[in-house]
Amino acid sequence: MQARSTQLPSTFNQDAARAIVLPEYGFVAVEGANACQFLQGQLSCNVPEAAPDRVLPGACCTIKGRVISSFLVWRPTPERIVLRLRTDIIDSTIAVLNKYAVFSRVRIAPVQPGLCCIGLLGGDLNAALAPWFAAAPATMGGVATHDGMHLVRRDERGMAMELWLEACLLYTSDAADERSSVDLGGRRIIKKKKEDQQGGRRKQT
Repeated sequence: MQARSTQLPSTFNQDAARAIVLPEYGFVAVEGANACQFLQGQLSCNVPEAAPDRVLPGACCTIKGRVISSFLVWRPTPERIVLRLRTDIIDSTIAVLNKYAVFSRVRIAPVQPGLCCIGLLGGDLNAALAPWFAAAPATMGGVATHDGMHLVRRDERGMAMELWLEACLLYTSDAADERSSVDLGGRRIIKKKKEDQQGGRRKQT
């Protein structure tokens, strides 16, 4: 699936900056009191080093060392670990991990509500993202979080980042609700709404 690229708005202060929707990436959550210990025995990286402000590259391999799947490992809470990986290997990765999950009492499933992944490219993304993030990640693999948005630095020079957004939809700017959205490359990122079951009102998630 080909990613869609669009020019960022002038508020990013970078003529060359681009926002690229990356639908080929998805997210899997591993949850439970033993999530970290369980994955430490299954993955190639040192899982305890993952943190709310840091991702690690990791892989799931066979006993002989053949890579089954590779991903970024993020640990937003002590009992929840998120894997960012290609959507076409989500089901197979869950199936492999679930063979051993029952013994560790962990739950493995796609992240719900879903996360969407947007790639950001530009010469000075730190300044470009200042309206939303007081401080962008200072090192490769660093993570900054603000209002349900997670900014992940993907290179040493700070010219490539990923933006992970919780429960979002992409709309054109003219269809946006200004109060619940962020303008990103001519598209609005709008948090999903759900019905209030008791009063029938719509509320922000």
